[in-house]
Amino acid sequence: MDGSGDGHLLCSDGIKRWGRYGAAGILFYSAGAEPHFLLVHRSSLVYHGDTWGIPGGALNKDESALRAAWREAREELGGLEELPYVVRGSYIDRPALDWSYTTVVIQVAEPFHLVTEWESEEAWETQNAGWFSRAEIDGLELHPAFAALWESGRLDTFLPGRPTLTKGSAVELPAITALGDNSVFEL
Repeated sequence: MDGSGDGHLLCSDGIKRWGRYGAAGILFYSAGAEPHFLLVHRSSLVYHGDTWGIPGGALNKDESALRAAWREAREELGGLEELPYVVRGSYIDRPALDWSYTTVVIQVAEPFHLVTEWESEEAWETQNAGWFSRAEIDGLELHPAFAALWESGRLDTFLPGRPTLTKGSAVELPAITALGDNSVFEL
């Protein structure tokens, strides 16, 4: 078996999930008086298509959650090579003993320009993307797993303007600033 994580895994809880080694995604948000969050509109060709969520996907064998999430974000959004950012933390959802999804929370100084060519072969999973305020997100049809996490408050520890601290798997990481090559940062 190669090192690609693409494929389904029949997990220990009896549910089939995408990502043979788990999966990860990035919740980008911009700093400012009213933070905005980057969401992608998932193509109708993917599971839970026509919903909004975060860019992400399967981890490859021996790949960190941050590296996988960043790779997937580049595939879905394009660019990002010279994007300065700060890792604010991550939340690990482990619905089965042998599978997890890591949401990496990344702060950027301001909303960055998004690719507008969604028809490329590399961006087939995404049909659109945009920056949204909290109020706007509440009006979107969200991917069910992201909706559950967003509404649960488990990301509050890492986000501005949401002071509630919650119990769970949230792990606060030291803020790491990176520019350019992200391969040195491991979660």
